[in-house]
Amino acid sequence: MTIVKDSDLKRRLAPWQEEIRERVEQLEHRAADTHTNSDEVLRLLQQAWTAGTKRSSPSGWWRGSEVELAWSNLHEAEAQITEHTTEPTALQAEARASLVQARHFVPHDDQNATKLKELVMAGSTGDDVRTTASAVLRAANVESDQQHKEARALRNRILRVTLMLVALAGVLVVLQWRLPSASMITAPKGVKNVPAWALLLMVMALGCLGGFLTAIPAVTRTPRTRSPFNVSLQQTLLKLVLGALTAVVGVMIVGSGMVSTGLQSVASMLVLAVAFGSGQQAVTGFVDQYAKKILTTNATAARQNP
Repeated sequence: MTIVKDSDLKRRLAPWQEEIRERVEQLEHRAADTHTNSDEVLRLLQQAWTAGTKRSSPSGWWRGSEVELAWSNLHEAEAQITEHTTEPTALQAEARASLVQARHFVPHDDQNATKLKELVMAGSTGDDVRTTASAVLRAANVESDQQHKEARALRNRILRVTLMLVALAGVLVVLQWRLPSASMITAPKGVKNVPAWALLLMVMALGCLGGFLTAIPAVTRTPRTRSPFNVSLQQTLLKLVLGALTAVVGVMIVGSGMVSTGLQSVASMLVLAVAFGSGQQAVTGFVDQYAKKILTTNATAARQNP
């Protein structure tokens, strides 16, 4: 029985779905090589492939239900392959694979991981190796699944905050349009007959530009991964929207004359908008660090996974 059909190879898949396909094929081959090609393992792999290629609804995308179902089935299939491997050479390979996973997700002082390392170094191939390796692998997979959930939760939180900031920016523009006499942005010297809402939009647009300029180095430092919860796009959107708002606040302060003589020209106003827009990095930098921490572990583990 082949889980991934030839027709499936012609389908256009997202990067994380490609990873699901590769893992299904790898585990199917491992099951055959270790003579553990049981109905239960094949059932788990089929469920993983079905969940991984299912078209997700908006609520399913938000909850990550299909993604988490696919990975939980893959992890259980992998654990069962290790648990039922009897051939000595194959069992040693499975034990080493479990140690690789443990290196990234299991504490260094974990008793099962320490015990398994000693058994592998001693060349043991008995039942003790099999049960310990499967226990270590399950513990590592639980932590890996938890990091997937943390990445999804971070993505959703970023989206919530971004939508709130977009709504706030929209409210400011509408208020300025409806109350033209209460200008948020003081018109630069020599500028006349320009609606207050137009000045506000100009500042927001250049603030977005400043946010985008700081987003480039921050996002490029984020590890490349095929995780479905890679938050680089959400990070960029947050920086753009927050940059627009920080630009408004900064230009308002300068234009009010509190710290300077005001805005001397349109060019100076726009330069200030870009500068203050880039200042959003002081806030979103904390988000970048947290996202990098989560994605680095998953990306490293994915590269070293057999």
